[in-house]
Amino acid sequence: MDFLSYITVIISFLAIITIYCLKTSRISNINAKHETRAPEPPGAWPFIGHLHLLGGQSPVARTLGAIADKHGPIFSLRLGTQQALVVSNWELIKECFTTRDRVFATRPNMAISKYLGYKYAAFALAPYGPYWRDVRKMVTLQLFTTHRLDKLRHVCASELNHVIKTLYSLT
Repeated sequence: MDFLSYITVIISFLAIITIYCLKTSRISNINAKHETRAPEPPGAWPFIGHLHLLGGQSPVARTLGAIADKHGPIFSLRLGTQQALVVSNWELIKECFTTRDRVFATRPNMAISKYLGYKYAAFALAPYGPYWRDVRKMVTLQLFTTHRLDKLRHVCASELNHVIKTLYSLT
C-alpha cells in the first residue's frame, strides 16, 4: 500500500509540473505575438528557471559573459518565477537608463509587496506610478535633506554606539 501512495505522489507531482510547463509556454506564446522579447537561453527548469546555470566553479560574471557571447549583448533569464534582463553592452545600458527609464523604474508585482507592504503602500515596494513619484518627492525634499539629517545625526550615532556595545558584549 505504501508503494502505491508513493507512485500516486510522484504522478501528481509530474502532472503539476507538466501543467505548469504547458501554461507558461502558452502564456509566453501569447506574449510573443504582442511584443518582442529578448532571447532566452535554453534549459530553464520549472520553478527555479535558469538559477542552475549560475552555480558552479566559475564566478557569476564569467558565466553571464559566456551566455552573452553565445546569445548576444542583451538576453533574459528566469530567476525563479521572475524575468530578469541582462545587458552587457554600455550603449544598450545607456539606452535602458535614459530613453526607456520608465520601463525599468518599476518593480514586479509580488505577493510580499501586496501583503506586507499594505497593498503597495510601502515606499520601497511600491510600483512606479503617481503614488511612488509623490512619496519619492516628499522623502527627498523633506526627510533626506541635509538640515534634517544634521538634526537627526545624534540618533544615528547613539544607535551605532548601542550596536557596537552589544556586539562587543556578545564576544
